[in-house]
Amino acid sequence: MEDLATKRYANGAILQSKDSYSSDDYGDYKIYYPVLGVVVAVYPSDDPNNRSARDDDTNRGSHWEADVRVLNNGIEGSTTLTNVVIPPGGPSGVHNFSQGLPTPATQMLDGSAFVSSGAGIDANKLDGDRVLIQFIGGKYNQPVMTHYMPHPSNRHDPSTSGEFDGGLSQGTPFLYRRNGTAVTVTDEGSIFVDTNEANSKMVGRAGGATRVTEGLGGDLAISLKPTASFSLDFNSAVSSVHEPGLPQTNPPVSDVDPDDRKTAASYLCMDEDNVNLVAQHVLNILSNNADIVIQPATEGRLYLGDQTAEENLVLGQSWKTMMLDLLGQISTLMSALVDHRHSDGLGGTGPALPPEATAIQTLIDVNLKALQDNLDDQLSDFVFTSKESPVIEDGRELETGET
Repeated sequence: MEDLATKRYANGAILQSKDSYSSDDYGDYKIYYPVLGVVVAVYPSDDPNNRSARDDDTNRGSHWEADVRVLNNGIEGSTTLTNVVIPPGGPSGVHNFSQGLPTPATQMLDGSAFVSSGAGIDANKLDGDRVLIQFIGGKYNQPVMTHYMPHPSNRHDPSTSGEFDGGLSQGTPFLYRRNGTAVTVTDEGSIFVDTNEANSKMVGRAGGATRVTEGLGGDLAISLKPTASFSLDFNSAVSSVHEPGLPQTNPPVSDVDPDDRKTAASYLCMDEDNVNLVAQHVLNILSNNADIVIQPATEGRLYLGDQTAEENLVLGQSWKTMMLDLLGQISTLMSALVDHRHSDGLGGTGPALPPEATAIQTLIDVNLKALQDNLDDQLSDFVFTSKESPVIEDGRELETGET
């Protein structure tokens, strides 16, 4: 006789030793064909309703589970399967892991009243994911979710051929959308990531369900370990046996050294210490309504050219102040020359006379005055710098008055 402790009723309860057990008594629970259903609940790996969590002393299971309402004819809900194992979305074990979870029913897509028991409702209007369930060994109490099925109410997302009225020519793209964020790979191999509808869900309404976006979301972050690098490369790919870490043809079409990699096209590479950005023709850094700040570290330098450059940039305001002072002193000196009287034994000389005096006064009143008034014309209203490098703390510049 088999160990009764390993046997369960359909609701997951363990058969007690006092209960009789015979495979003939439970013949109706042997199911060797897939069952269509709609997901009505999901249970995390540490939920008490999760069988794998209940079987663990730490209440930490190995997978998520779901409740699935069986659809006999695709519309009418009947029995509900409990503790349906939600399998990984790809290779998964102790070294690798993947997880993709179904969406349980929470509302009616036409806005009508949602009945959690499923009694008297049209299951086509439930927003829960449709799934196929199969049973390990045909055992009713060992259900596993094996496939997803299209939802009959989703007439929007499947791509169209454009050969019939009302449809666009969308080709045969790969499309994945999760919580409103969509990833698309087109027939031409282009990849699009769209987060405009991130953190959105379909809300049931009498006129039809509408996608509503709520709150924040849609961020894109990539976290790299310190020894890794990130690159965007528009140069031709190199097929080389010397670079096994790169995706390449197999067998290689050439046997060139890594040094043969071309860098003529635009290229971006970042690692823990450096950021290299190369543009083949023009590098545009544009800001529509904000400043652009290029800020070296404390005691760092900003080079135009390369790090061997030795010529300093002129500080515009300091230069203007110096020039105003210099031109003022020249003007004073020239005025003194016009009024100068030189003493000698014959009674001294008089002040300068026209036309010399007039010419000197014109230089003072017109030429020097124009230089003083137009110094701002020599200063850029676009590019600004400072004498000292800014003090950087925690990756930001200290505010005025901050220590």
